[in-house]
Amino acid sequence: MKKIRVLQIIGSMEVGGAETMLMNIYREINKEVIQFDFFLNSDKEGFYEKEIKSLGGKIYKTKPKSKHPIKYIKDLKSLLKINQYDVAHIHASSTKNFLPLKILNSCGVKKTIYHSHSSKGINAVIQKFFQNSVVRNSTIKIACSDLAASWMYGSKAKEAHIVFNPIDVNKFKYSQKDREDIRNLLNINGKKVFVHVGRFNKQKNHKFLIEIFYEINKIDNNTILLLIGEGLEENKIREQVKDLKLLGKVMFLGIKEDVFRYLSASDLFIMPSFIEGLPVTIVETQANGLPSLLSNTITKDIQQTNLVTYLPLSETAINWATQALKLVKHNELNDRTLYTNKIEKIFDAKVIVKQLEKIYLSDD
Repeated sequence: MKKIRVLQIIGSMEVGGAETMLMNIYREINKEVIQFDFFLNSDKEGFYEKEIKSLGGKIYKTKPKSKHPIKYIKDLKSLLKINQYDVAHIHASSTKNFLPLKILNSCGVKKTIYHSHSSKGINAVIQKFFQNSVVRNSTIKIACSDLAASWMYGSKAKEAHIVFNPIDVNKFKYSQKDREDIRNLLNINGKKVFVHVGRFNKQKNHKFLIEIFYEINKIDNNTILLLIGEGLEENKIREQVKDLKLLGKVMFLGIKEDVFRYLSASDLFIMPSFIEGLPVTIVETQANGLPSLLSNTITKDIQQTNLVTYLPLSETAINWATQALKLVKHNELNDRTLYTNKIEKIFDAKVIVKQLEKIYLSDD
């Protein structure tokens, strides 16, 4: 069988939802049949780039598209001229990323996949303005959820393949040893531990998260908040923590390769995001048996167990805090190891990879 060459077009390969999804797929994909190359518009080396190279992947980089659009166009056209790709797979959070579609079509790439990773974002008027271009120029449409399909493709949403973001389910199975080891490491034994994993950006709504934890700590001061991730908003959030006198209560842990261990150490995950597609982290929390409290802006497609609870962002921080503490108490006696199998049937990387391999290898 001829090897299919697939060009993955994405901003960077930092730690994030789309990037993590792509790495989970790349680790499992049949590399004897399908070859991935990566086209990135980023100046710095991303978190996953070394692993990509170790797995035999090729990385091609250009300047950020927003600042250097002409160079972006030239570099992508040059790459497409040198390498005859069978498939190009664009990862996007809005229709504004239609530019590579135009380039791919002008260079004769026959199968162009547009992949929606978000359910909300830019101004709806702008989104609608570019929607026809995305729909018309992509041969295959993919979305991580029904909401993400509607956001990206409008009336053509039903044409989209729904491909859930995969995880290595067994890695996230609850571990009592990890719980004890991490709690000892962080010196948080006996505490109620709340956790959030995500980039420090406006989308993730860290400001409101800190307000929620402030109220949690007022009700029960035997509490800790773990923040895993990095980003442009981190210094602002550190200042907020300092102003609210939460130093020592909120722990900034940076990027962690072993997030699963910190989930086992925690009692509740909180995600009050303004925008999400289908957040991989909430798949991971459910595989771990960790309850989560989410904003109702997040798709219900993610809710595969009774561990997920939604609240509107219009609710006060006090109401969020009260609900958070109720969930911790309610789930104290749960056997967290019982949830892995249910998540595995839907979100395991091997299941999702088979779905994508079929899309890549089809004659459509």
